[in-house]
Amino acid sequence: MSALLHATALVAALVGTAALALRPRWTHAGAIGGSVAMSAAMLDGVVRGAVTAIWWTAAQLALALVLAVIVRCGAAAAPGRVGAGSRGAACPLSVHVALGLIVMAAVTSVMAVPAGGTSDPGAHLHMSAGALSAAAGALVLGYAAMTVRHLEAMAHPLHRVHAVAMVVSAAAMSAAVVAA
Repeated sequence: MSALLHATALVAALVGTAALALRPRWTHAGAIGGSVAMSAAMLDGVVRGAVTAIWWTAAQLALALVLAVIVRCGAAAAPGRVGAGSRGAACPLSVHVALGLIVMAAVTSVMAVPAGGTSDPGAHLHMSAGALSAAAGALVLGYAAMTVRHLEAMAHPLHRVHAVAMVVSAAAMSAAVVAA
């Protein structure tokens, strides 16, 4: 069951990344890069495992920070647009990818925690695998809720395909980690 869920997560991530790549725009370069990073982390974890989970976690969190701080769409907020603020409307696609990177980093970190109980105290991760899995699951649910909220505001149908595929991927990966 775990292998099927991992394969589902990987296929959904690749579909989501391909949906963005079919309509590349300079303003979405950060979102495309984040999507590629999530797909690469899953591909590595499912197929080869050449890079440890903690490095993928760190890379995804760093990319999420960069995307959250730098990538903005539009100079002025459109009336009624989700995320409108004094510096312009936040691009729903970029918000979605940044949060997706954080969610996938959390799910990836669950894979680094020993399943039998608490982690090595020397690692400064004083949380049981069950509690960390529950926290990651809550993030996946929040990610899904935020995606539903932002679907209408996404500029192109391929962005919506990407968003739904990445939520499916995150949910399947979370389920696979719990099933393992």
